[in-house]
This record gives sequence, structure tokens and C-alpha cells, in this order.
Amino acid sequence: MPGKDKAIILDHVGNWERHGLPDSDREWSLSGKIKTPEESTLKRCPQCMKPVAKTTRQCPYCGFLWTATEEPVARIPGEKEGQLVSIKNIDRKSKNEIVIEIARNAGTLKQAIWIARIHGIDHRGAWYIWRHELRNKEAVKV
Repeated sequence: MPGKDKAIILDHVGNWERHGLPDSDREWSLSGKIKTPEESTLKRCPQCMKPVAKTTRQCPYCGFLWTATEEPVARIPGEKEGQLVSIKNIDRKSKNEIVIEIARNAGTLKQAIWIARIHGIDHRGAWYIWRHELRNKEAVKV
């Protein structure tokens, strides 16, 4: 638009990496194109998190300066002291027993999640039991 020079683009899935920035030059054509996996021509500034061209040495938004010796940040999880325990020896309740316990004792989804976590099931599993297995709570009563 004339007179407008800024826009806020919400890209929650990283489409800028596949398609480029909105102001990038493009070659438009109606003829088909063979799709090949391409490496992105953009990189993300570690300071302001905005996408810039890979060849950029200084971020035009915040002024961050890339150095030639800068290595990518390794995302290796840290180590903690602890003791490994075999899960083969843990006596777990069967799914039916957990469903019955949730049906008897949980009045809300929050309580179902709490009961499921005690038995090693995450919140998604608890939601599934609450929503799908106990859809008809009268049928589950024992």
C-alpha cells in the first residue's frame, strides 16, 4: 500500500524458510516446475530472531554481527546425576484397571489427569480416557 512501509507477519510454522520473505524477488510463471528440496537462503538472527539472508554479516534489524568463527549453538541436553531403573520390573496397572479407577474416582478432567499420571500415563492419555473411553460413564460402572 502506498505510504505503508512496515508489516507484522505472524508465521507460526516457519514458511519463510521454504518460500522466502515477502519482499524477496520471485520469478512468477504459469508453467509447472519440478519440485526439489532446497536449502533455505535465510538464517535467523540469534539476538532479535528475525530472518535475514544467509550472506548477511550484520543484522539490519538489531545490528547483531556474525563472526567467521561463530559456531552454531549445539542443542545437546545436559547430564544429571541419577540412577537408571529398569521399567520391565515395574508393576503397572492394565489400561482397563486405570479406566475403571478414573471412572470411579475422577469427577473432572483435572482429576483424571492426576490419576493417570500416578500410573505413568501423560495428560494426553488421560484426556483420551476421559473423552473416549468414558464417553458413556454409565456403561463403565462396575
